[in-house]
Amino acid sequence: MMQHHHQLDQWLAGGGVGGVLRTKSAPCSPIKPAAVSMLRTHSDSFHVAHNVPVGDIPYVRVKRVQLVDKDPEKAIALFWGAINAGNRVDTVLKDMAIVMKQQNRAEEASEAIKSLCVRCSDQAQESLNKLQASL
Repeated sequence: MMQHHHQLDQWLAGGGVGGVLRTKSAPCSPIKPAAVSMLRTHSDSFHVAHNVPVGDIPYVRVKRVQLVDKDPEKAIALFWGAINAGNRVDTVLKDMAIVMKQQNRAEEASEAIKSLCVRCSDQAQESLNKLQASL
């Protein structure tokens, strides 16, 4: 496992697919596309399998709690934290309202949309209005 991460670091430092990955077994061979996908598979497969975005921002952390840990109450608290941090407010508010609805907290979700829609983009207003109507 550690060897795979070391190879990926070497590959990234070497310029990617066009670069040369030097390993003990193939000292001067250019990296093959299949090898690139194999190196990426382990780290990316988790995010793909759980449909969780990559990164370490409040939105990513809350999606992990929601989708992987399956802890809606903790996720709602983290959604509020992401909103207060100003991180992806449009998306976070929609996601939070959906989780609240699933937790039989539709009235609270509706109030959150009403009070926070001013912090969302004009593009998000229509979908927020539709979501609020469905609560």
